[in-house]
Amino acid sequence: MNRGADDRISPDRARNIYVMLVIAFAMMAASLTIFEIDFPSYLRDQFGIGPWFRGFLEFPRESQGFAVVFYVVALGGLTERRLFFVAAILAAVGMAGLGLVPARMLADNVSGIVAGLPMILMVMIHSAGFHLGGTMQQCIILDHGELADAGARMGKVGFWTTLAGLLAAVFVWGLRSVAGVDFRVFFFCGAGLALGAAVLTQLAMRGLPMMRPLRRRMVFKKKFIRYYILSALFGVRKQVFITFALWVLVTVYHQPVENIALLWVITSTANLVAKPWLGRLIDRFGPRPILTVDAICLIAVCLLYAYSETLFPPRLALLVVGLVYVCDHVLFFVGAARAVYVGAVADDSHEVAATLSMGITIDHIFSMSVPILGGVIWTMYGYEVVFLMAAGVACVIAVTAARIPVEAGEARRIRKA
Repeated sequence: MNRGADDRISPDRARNIYVMLVIAFAMMAASLTIFEIDFPSYLRDQFGIGPWFRGFLEFPRESQGFAVVFYVVALGGLTERRLFFVAAILAAVGMAGLGLVPARMLADNVSGIVAGLPMILMVMIHSAGFHLGGTMQQCIILDHGELADAGARMGKVGFWTTLAGLLAAVFVWGLRSVAGVDFRVFFFCGAGLALGAAVLTQLAMRGLPMMRPLRRRMVFKKKFIRYYILSALFGVRKQVFITFALWVLVTVYHQPVENIALLWVITSTANLVAKPWLGRLIDRFGPRPILTVDAICLIAVCLLYAYSETLFPPRLALLVVGLVYVCDHVLFFVGAARAVYVGAVADDSHEVAATLSMGITIDHIFSMSVPILGGVIWTMYGYEVVFLMAAGVACVIAVTAARIPVEAGEARRIRKA
């Protein structure tokens, strides 16, 4: 990765570069928070999108996650930091484009796709930026120290990115509640934050020794097989959350965007405490028990998503689903344990980057198709069945995680290539 360059500069300069990159990560997190808060209501209010189109839209969106490994290989002459710079530019272009796309009603079937192509294209560009940026962020953090404290390091970075997301959520909630600011303004703000992250990343790289272009290859090795399986299962779990959790709150419980923003404020506040704590737990106990417990908790989360409306009075049901959403969001950080597992098994840091990229691609093979299937199931049988099936996936995750070898939890130094 960039370690070769860092070894040729002073420790203080290397530390300053890392701080600047963490700030850039935080700016990207704030931009993504603005996007995630606004996007469901934006689709509903500006395009009149129904469950079928909502499910379909995740196919082109998640296709960019599938393409990450190909981007990383094709841009093999760029270091992870420069790849993050490219990712931030793409995210900025996508969000600005969404702010410029004219509003129009889209049919909730195949005929709505052509009319929605400009919006779909901007969603794909934005998605390419955030998927590539997220992968490079993990690689940069893992490479900035020893594997023994990688979980804690990810937890600390998670604290700052969560704090940035919290401030972004307060910003959206405040402007929507007080002034009723239009969605487009928020998209432009998010684009500005992503562009700021790109500028800061470029400044962090200024004056660094030139690195020899890397020759990256796709990595698919037997020793990573459980990581690949967990990535595939996580793709299903993740997409049910991203596509349908907020969609339940918006369409079933009829929550406006300012309430969604308030929920993000609560979620981000919880993550400020949870991420550093979970990072330390990963270092202490290793990936296997953490991933297993995460999956067991996820089973309960899915069942409450599915049946709260039936089990509880309306106001209590809304409260329960809101709390479940917060817990669900907190559990997402446990995915850092998969990255630590890869670091423990990999031979060098370049293999880590290639393997994490392959994991993202495998993840998105499934996450591209799940929303379409979920949208059909929602339309035919109701949203409860979607989350019931997700609970079944969580059971498989628990069994797979429990079979991770114990020795993989014993963190060791990542050998540098």
